[in-house]
Amino acid sequence: MTNTGQGCGRSPQAAGWFTVVVYLNAVATGFVTMACEILGIRYLSPYFGGSIYTWSALISTVLVALAVGYFAGGQLADRRPSTLLLGGLLTAAAAWLAAIPFLAAPLLDGTFDLIADERAGSLAGAVALFFVPMTLLGTFTPFAIRLTLRTPLRSGTVAGRIYGLATVGGTLGVLVTSFQLIPTFGTRAITFGLALLTLGCGLSCLALAAEGRPARRNAGGPGRLLLIALAAAPLLLGGAETARADRHGAGAESPAAYDRRMLLELPNGDIEELETEYARIFIRKSGSYLTMSFRLRGGDHLQSIANLDHPQELPAPYTQVLTAAVLYAARTRSLLMLGMGAGTTSRYLWRHIPGLSVQAVELDPGVIALAKKYFGARAADGYRIQRGDARVFLRRNPQRHDMILVDAYRSDRVPFHLATREFFRLARSRLTEGGVLAMNLTAGTRLTPSVVATLRTVFEQVDTFGAGSQVVAFAYDGERPSRDALRERAAALQARFGFYHNLEHLVGSRMPLPVGPDTPVLTDDFAPADLYRADPAGGGD
Repeated sequence: MTNTGQGCGRSPQAAGWFTVVVYLNAVATGFVTMACEILGIRYLSPYFGGSIYTWSALISTVLVALAVGYFAGGQLADRRPSTLLLGGLLTAAAAWLAAIPFLAAPLLDGTFDLIADERAGSLAGAVALFFVPMTLLGTFTPFAIRLTLRTPLRSGTVAGRIYGLATVGGTLGVLVTSFQLIPTFGTRAITFGLALLTLGCGLSCLALAAEGRPARRNAGGPGRLLLIALAAAPLLLGGAETARADRHGAGAESPAAYDRRMLLELPNGDIEELETEYARIFIRKSGSYLTMSFRLRGGDHLQSIANLDHPQELPAPYTQVLTAAVLYAARTRSLLMLGMGAGTTSRYLWRHIPGLSVQAVELDPGVIALAKKYFGARAADGYRIQRGDARVFLRRNPQRHDMILVDAYRSDRVPFHLATREFFRLARSRLTEGGVLAMNLTAGTRLTPSVVATLRTVFEQVDTFGAGSQVVAFAYDGERPSRDALRERAAALQARFGFYHNLEHLVGSRMPLPVGPDTPVLTDDFAPADLYRADPAGGGD
C-alpha cells in the first residue's frame, strides 16, 4: 500500500488537524453552495420573477457548475495534490462571491435588455452570476478526497465522509439561509458573509500548505485558523449592520407609526425599502399618493395605492371593482380578505358597512408591518389581521364568511395553489349560504380564462368585470341577476352605506369573458400557472 494524501507525511497530531480542517471545510463549502442557490433567487426574481422557470434555471446552473468543478477538480487534484492550489481556488471563489453584489445589477440589466424570453433570460442571468463561483467551489470535494486519502483501501470511507459532510453543510445552508438569514439580513450582506466564509476555507488551506513546509512544521496551524476566524468576525458584524441600513433605506425620516399629516409633508420619492423573505418592498410618495410596490423585471409592480388627501378613495380601478362583491352577497356581515396588501380594499368596506367583521390574511410579515406603518391598517374592533398562507388559513379555520376576496398576487403572479379546483372547493365550503368569492386576475393572458373555467366547475355562476388591465371574477351559487337587478341592488346599497365609489357606476363594468370549451381546468395535479400567465393566447376580455 502507498500513501496518497498530502496529510500522510505529517506527524499523527498534525495529520489529525489536517483531516479536521478538511472535514470542516467540506461542511462550510457545502453550506455556501446551497446558500448561494437559495440566495440566487433574490438576485434573479426582480428581473425574471420567482417562477418555476427562474428556479429551474438557477438549479440547473448550480448542478452543471458543480459537475464541471468535480471533473476539473479531479484532474487538478491528481496532477497537483496541493492544499496551496486548493486554497487558491477557494480564495478565487470568495473573490467572485464578494463581487456578485456589484456585478448583479449591470449583468442582469444587460441580460434583461438583450433576452426577451423569460426562460432564456433567467438561465443566462444565473450562468453569468453563479457559474464561475459554483464551479470553483465544486473543485473542493475531489481535492479533499485526494488530499485526505492515506491508502486506497479507505477510499470509499474517505469519499463517503466528505460527501456526507458536504451534504450536511448544504442542508444547513438551505435551512439557515431560508429560515434565519434572509428574514434577518439583506441579500448583499448575506453574500458578503458567504464570501468571507469561503475566504476562511481558502485561507485555512493556505495555512495547511504553510504548515507542511519543513521550516514551519510546528507553527501552530489551529491557532492560525482561530486568528483568521477572529479577524473575520468584525467584518461579518459590519455586514449585518449594513444589511439593516439597506433594509430601511430612505426611511430614516419616516414616521414611526401612521401619521397622515406627517406623510403629506414628506418630499416625493422613496420613503422606505424593506427586504423580506418573499420580496423587496418599496414605499414611495408622489404628491398626495402613497404606493407600496414590489421590484420586478427592472421596474416596480404596484401592490397598493392610497390618497393621503382623500383616505376614502380607492385609486386602483380593480380595488373599486372588488367592492362589487356586496352586490352578489346575500348578507354583508363578514368578509375574509386573502392577500391584504396595504389593507385599502378591506378597510374601505369595513369603514362603510357598520358591523362588518373583517379577517385579513397576508403571507408577508413585511407587507403587514408597512401597511400598519404607512397605510393605517391596524387591527381594530371588527378588523383582524393574521399572517399566513391563504390556503392554509382556510384549511385550519372552518368559520364561514359572506364574502371572500382573493387578491393574493405576488408581483404579477397568482400562486398556483390559489387558482385550482381544490382551492375553490375549499373556499366554497367557507362561504355562508348566498355567499360570494371575488378574485382579481390579469387581463389578456391564458391564465385568466383557465381560472374562470375552473371556477365554473365549482360554482353555479361566474360573472366577470373589467377593471383596466385587470379582470375581477365573482363566483356564487343561484340564479344570475340581470343587469337591471344589479342596478337596483346597487342603488339600495349605495343609499344605505354611502360608498365613496358609487356602486351603480360599477355595474356597467360587467362583461362576459370568452372561455372556450377546451380551456384547461386547473387542479393541484395540473396547474401550469406560470406558463399560462406568460402566454397571451386565449386570453382577453
